[in-house]
Amino acid sequence: MIKENFKKNDDYQLLDSGNFRKLERFGPYIFDRPSAQAPWSPMLSKKAWQQCDAKYERSPQGQGKWIYFKKKSITPWLIHQKNKAFILKMTDFGHLGIFPEHLQIENHIESMSISLGEIKRPKFLNLFAYTGSLSLHLAQKFSCETVHLDASKTSISWARDNLEKTQINNSKIRWICDDAVKFVAREIRRNSQYEGIILDPPTYGRGQKGEIWKIEKHLPRLLKELRKILRKDKYFIVLSSHSPGYTPITLTNLLKESFPQAECQTAFELFICEDKSERKLPSGACAIFSSGLST
Repeated sequence: MIKENFKKNDDYQLLDSGNFRKLERFGPYIFDRPSAQAPWSPMLSKKAWQQCDAKYERSPQGQGKWIYFKKKSITPWLIHQKNKAFILKMTDFGHLGIFPEHLQIENHIESMSISLGEIKRPKFLNLFAYTGSLSLHLAQKFSCETVHLDASKTSISWARDNLEKTQINNSKIRWICDDAVKFVAREIRRNSQYEGIILDPPTYGRGQKGEIWKIEKHLPRLLKELRKILRKDKYFIVLSSHSPGYTPITLTNLLKESFPQAECQTAFELFICEDKSERKLPSGACAIFSSGLST
């Protein structure tokens, strides 16, 4: 049974951050989770932090676990952000099912997609697509075909459930569970063409058949291959990352190397604003390149 939050708007708040942690509200629940980008002191009192429903802790060996304070466990629940529905679950690695900072990327993707203009049904590829927030955004805003790819069957199923809860009519999303590098290689052999590609690669990953992904080794190669499946005259590519050291400048340099004819539209740090202050919590980086688009 999924508990549905009664609000149908933005059910997320960053309440506070500091001491390498962040205090967040996801619908009816408050969580205390690690945040390597928060070396400052919290603004809220210790008592306020102790009101959380659960806390995620990592051991020195990197193993993680949830500590519950009000219940023995929390069953999956539903929240809404920008008219999209997301089922949230407490995972073993501390994630809940959405990255709130990706809302920053949505407006840029929308602008790029509008600039495709006369193309009646553009085709987009969303790699390392997780639970589908950006795939849902494209399906909600445009008459398009989106290929949603992730190496995790669990994430693919989760994304499909989010689409069902969001109730998007006439969406055309192809759900593919596969290794990104192998899939792109096949798309090159098929002479497939996309107007837009979105990718948010992890630092490290493992595919269903044991394929290993290491961002420092595989991302530069993958970007060069993606150039072969992008439409020649009009396209955009959105690259985001949460990996340490992958700053907006780093992502820009990577895209510039693989797409020398494209123009950098923007590169920026992903962040989340605290609810009661102007303080921002760094949460990754993004760079967007395009060619042949009037933006």
